[in-house]
Amino acid sequence: MKELTKRILFPLLPDSLLKRMRSKHYLKKFSELTGEEEPEMAIINDLVKAGDSVLDIGANFGAYTKLFSNLVGEKGQVISFEPIPEVNGYLRANISSGNIHNVVVHDFALSNSSGEARFSIPKFDHSGDNFYEGHLTEGEGDITVEVQRLDDLGIDRKVSFVKCDVEGAELLVLKGGVDFIAKHRPIFMLEINSDITTPEAKELIQFMEKHDYEIRFMEGNKLVRAKPESHGVNYFFFSRA
Repeated sequence: MKELTKRILFPLLPDSLLKRMRSKHYLKKFSELTGEEEPEMAIINDLVKAGDSVLDIGANFGAYTKLFSNLVGEKGQVISFEPIPEVNGYLRANISSGNIHNVVVHDFALSNSSGEARFSIPKFDHSGDNFYEGHLTEGEGDITVEVQRLDDLGIDRKVSFVKCDVEGAELLVLKGGVDFIAKHRPIFMLEINSDITTPEAKELIQFMEKHDYEIRFMEGNKLVRAKPESHGVNYFFFSRA
């Protein structure tokens, strides 16, 4: 009944009202975050330390940004990337409401080249924007966003951990950050929304192995070496060097 009401009502509401509703929704959701919403967060608690510098690539409304901020503390730093203008606004508002001062927010996407790119934002069944699955596209998209290479950002402070969830564009981000990887050797948490035997997943894993990383995934509440039959969403990559 609730979903049916959304399908009927949402398309009739003015965009300005929908944005206010979404802003309140994300602000409430952000304020209620405990850092235990996803199983990977327990692992991250052991990997990210006070004083660390962390990247949150594909920050959305800030669930992981808030977790990282709490873990690195006042002497640490979180650099968050969210290219969808509306969502970037929610992220900034959430950070401001939480009186968080150790986060830097960027409004561009990361890829293997700099310039501009089209960005697609799918719709929910009730016609609302599905920001969670927004992604770069080679075809016609809904908006144009700025893109930069990780290597061009000149990040000097040692980065210890990178979370990257960009709906299939993870490899593009990595290809634009070869020098960054060599310099910082951080732990990566990368989203692979498929079996790791698919061509796309294999290409990403081979890229990381080429740069002397090994892959692990969550089994229960611990990290184990990934096997061909492993199937998850977020995989962790640790430097062998």
